[in-house]
Amino acid sequence: LCNFALLLYATKIKAGRILVKVGLTSRNKMSCPDWVFLPLQKYENCAKIPTRVRTSQRSNVIMATKNIAVLVGSLRKESFNRKMAVALTHMQPSSLKLDLVEIGQLPMYNQDLDDNPPEAWASFRKRMRGYDGVLFVTPEYNRSVPAVLKNAIDVGSRPYGQSVWNGKPAAVISVSPSAMGGFGSNHHLRQSLVFLNMPVMQQPEAYVGGADKLFNERGEISADKTREFFTGLYQRLCRLGGALSRGW
Repeated sequence: LCNFALLLYATKIKAGRILVKVGLTSRNKMSCPDWVFLPLQKYENCAKIPTRVRTSQRSNVIMATKNIAVLVGSLRKESFNRKMAVALTHMQPSSLKLDLVEIGQLPMYNQDLDDNPPEAWASFRKRMRGYDGVLFVTPEYNRSVPAVLKNAIDVGSRPYGQSVWNGKPAAVISVSPSAMGGFGSNHHLRQSLVFLNMPVMQQPEAYVGGADKLFNERGEISADKTREFFTGLYQRLCRLGGALSRGW
């Protein structure tokens, strides 16, 4: 997006690790967009962050509400990941509209069917093309994502050259009762998304452990700090979208 001049210098060695500071040269010396230098307010509504667009007047505009598909990688009725996805839709800021997209009805991908695809495939592909970004919420099965989520990704990526995922900003949340919070599936999924040319939010990383104690009787996230974390995650997702040439 712009040429960052990075100044790297080691400041301290502690516990065998070198701590490195990263600095940016003066804004006046760089032709970077305004969003690079905006301070990250703790829980700022990201709709307030201006996005520069190319117009004849090169004016600033306020980012419109973006539609985000939420894909849940579990079919279990009482899935912690589904509970998380539903809870997150109730926390969405005004700048994002989250929509749960069901994937359990998709037939397994078979390239032999590309010339005459099942209606479920065609409907899913058409629907996904209408979203501005994707939020993946997944458990971990055998250090990877469940088959139902991988199948949805495969269906959406074909036929070759017609992927519905191309260029869409994405975020990954893994949820598990274990302390590791689905770390393996989170990173395995990220590998696939890189190949699909989906700009994936790098920070904050969301590995949600202890999911069996996370929700109250109404299905809401009970811990204030966890709710605050996801408020910040929404803001970062908005800023990722605003930084991309797709025009967020």
